Amino acid sequence: MEKIFDKDKFIEKSKGFLLNIIESFENLPTLKVSDFKQEDTVVVNVDIINGFCKEGNLSSDLVGKIIPYAVKINEYFKEYHKIFFVDRHTKASAEFNSYLEHCIENTSESEIVDELKPFLDGNSTVCFKNSVNGFLCEDYSKWLKINRNKTNIIVLGDVTDICVLNYCLTQKTFFNENNINSRIIIPIKGVETYDLDITNHDAQLMNLFALYNMRMNGIEVVEDIEG
Repeated sequence: MEKIFDKDKFIEKSKGFLLNIIESFENLPTLKVSDFKQEDTVVVNVDIINGFCKEGNLSSDLVGKIIPYAVKINEYFKEYHKIFFVDRHTKASAEFNSYLEHCIENTSESEIVDELKPFLDGNSTVCFKNSVNGFLCEDYSKWLKINRNKTNIIVLGDVTDICVLNYCLTQKTFFNENNINSRIIIPIKGVETYDLDITNHDAQLMNLFALYNMRMNGIEVVEDIEG
């Protein structure tokens, strides 16, 4: 039976493609807050919570390092509407068949990090989710139903190759299905994933593949957004 992957040929051929992809993320554009209108823009914070940033089975120091940048962007867009996705599970969560137990309801893991709590005001919406895809949660569905005008979406959070990827691809597909012109924008400094040797999960590699995948599906990756 022919191998699905011929290791030697695959590695040799992939080197050039990998270098090209890496180089394609050099010299990314920088945007400005003034590029965005308040009436059609929303900042989406994906799982910037204790259970991924500070404590628990799935927390990561790498992920925690994006907090200051997330604070900066939310401050820049303080007068704009903001979404905060929060992973929140019961002990019976089906997701624990795939991932270690994490972010149990009514625990500190399932709380937004203290640094972002000042932005939880009348101009924000908290969406509790029970899966890796915030687009599917009931809180977000209710918000989206009455906010179809929010077609510029700036996304921050974690982790790039799971929850960020799932949300961004589904939201972009929703816009395309309904012939809605849109922009989903990811500042590269505002997303991160984790290292886990036991599963060969290299943060840099997974970030690269996830960002490449999203960009190939019409999502913009930028260097920064300046105030």
